[in-house]
Amino acid sequence: MKALLTVNPNYLYEDYRVISPLVPPWKASTDPLACLSNLDSEFDIGELDELSVLDALEYIHPALVDASLQNWLGKVGHGGLVRFDCVDLREICLKFQRQEIDLNTVNLMIYGDQTNPLFLRRNALALNDLVMCLVTAGFTITKRHLYDGGHCRFILEGVRP
Repeated sequence: MKALLTVNPNYLYEDYRVISPLVPPWKASTDPLACLSNLDSEFDIGELDELSVLDALEYIHPALVDASLQNWLGKVGHGGLVRFDCVDLREICLKFQRQEIDLNTVNLMIYGDQTNPLFLRRNALALNDLVMCLVTAGFTITKRHLYDGGHCRFILEGVRP
């Protein structure tokens, strides 16, 4: 089974089970993003062949990031793939330091446009930190790519042996 975690309704892939506060059915909660932080009610341990996390990790409360990552990674079975597409905080800071982007652009990249008060980005990670998390959880890194296009994002993929 393939799963996609996202807050972006434009990422509705045909072969994926989408977990998103914008795609029904989601559980009623005081926090509309709660469906992203813990997948125990959605998947069993090791059930997933692939887990793609696109525009989701940034919306998890900072205090829940480590627990959420461990929960998500536990759902990926042996031989399964996990994929992250995230904003890279370190790259944003480097561009700001080199005066390639201004403070308004930095804030937009880190916190998003904030047009919907329910979906404010709550944290930012760096590629190297997420690599260490996957390696510590026993994943083998298969792809590690910083793509810019002016957005300072990365793609990271790992396989559970």
